[in-house]
Amino acid sequence: MITELGTVLESLPVAVVVFNEEKQIEFLNHASENLFGATREQLVGNVIHCEGFPFQEERERLAAALNGFLNDPDPGPGPPVTLASSLLNPAHPDPLTPKATRLYRDPPNTFTLKNCSLLFKFFSVPGLPDGKKWVGLFLQDLTEERIFYNEMMLEEKVSGFKVLSAGIAHEINNPLQAILSFAEGILFQESLEKAKEFAITILERTRHVASVVSDFTTALQVYPKYATQVDVVEQVEKALHIAFLSCYADYVRVEKVFEGRPRIKAQPEDIKQVLFSIFCNAIEAMEGKGNLLVQVREDAERVCLRVEDDGPGIPPEFMNRIFDPFFSTKGQGRGTGLGLHVARALAEKNNGEIKVYSDEGKGSVFEVIFPI
Repeated sequence: MITELGTVLESLPVAVVVFNEEKQIEFLNHASENLFGATREQLVGNVIHCEGFPFQEERERLAAALNGFLNDPDPGPGPPVTLASSLLNPAHPDPLTPKATRLYRDPPNTFTLKNCSLLFKFFSVPGLPDGKKWVGLFLQDLTEERIFYNEMMLEEKVSGFKVLSAGIAHEINNPLQAILSFAEGILFQESLEKAKEFAITILERTRHVASVVSDFTTALQVYPKYATQVDVVEQVEKALHIAFLSCYADYVRVEKVFEGRPRIKAQPEDIKQVLFSIFCNAIEAMEGKGNLLVQVREDAERVCLRVEDDGPGIPPEFMNRIFDPFFSTKGQGRGTGLGLHVARALAEKNNGEIKVYSDEGKGSVFEVIFPI
């Protein structure tokens, strides 16, 4: 039976290590030898705490995990730990953070070996003779998945900046044309009063351009990543302004209903990013024309932001998928389908939640709720 088990484990493409009751290595497959850079002759008989064990920096953690598994090999039902759920866990840090912080956050049951991110999982080895209770250690390299996820997050960021840049170019081009026209008018204007009017218009248009550039640099600014008291209405105003620069929204009418100036404890840039994604989603759903209702209200326990549009709504078959990563109903080249996924991740990171209601053909409602 042990020989048959060894044959099966040897054929696996992932690393598997088997420990006996004394926590010594009884077996490891060929994938483990390649991963550790050592032969099984060198490793069999080692225990996690010994100096010869490959994971010098992680052995205490692995030993504790192994002891925990031996004490309670069946912790009861819980959410399945899968590669996808580990990669797409909403508890990621902000995917728009700079290089100083990794975009991808390894799930809790991982460690690093030779710059590889390894997912580990203990399991009971079944069918052993003489009542032996051996424990297996499963190791899977997540490096490629981590690189892929980071690349997709960066692609979403680049895509967002492309759209934002196009909106800013549009926003700047119109006043620049006006400045050019009025400047030429001053050259040929004989009336001093008329020339002053032209100069005032040029001044106003120039200030508008400066304001647009300021908004753009603010959107790119890196802020400290710590929670503070956030004025929700202030973040709504900022996110709305940037969303209108980023999206075609010339014929979108906004109605704002703010009940006071509620504050929540959160990271300001996270909140602005959540709202920005939801506003852009609503504006794009209405294709740049329609009515957008933005409400902020609070009670004794929570603050609720409600965003309601009168776009086409969400088909019922898509309701359970709109927060899925990479899911999008937009055409090719219009984002990667990570906007709402990132928004929900950031909301949950700040102890919030996002609820969605939609009536196909009549519009959608997004509610973002945070505790006070």
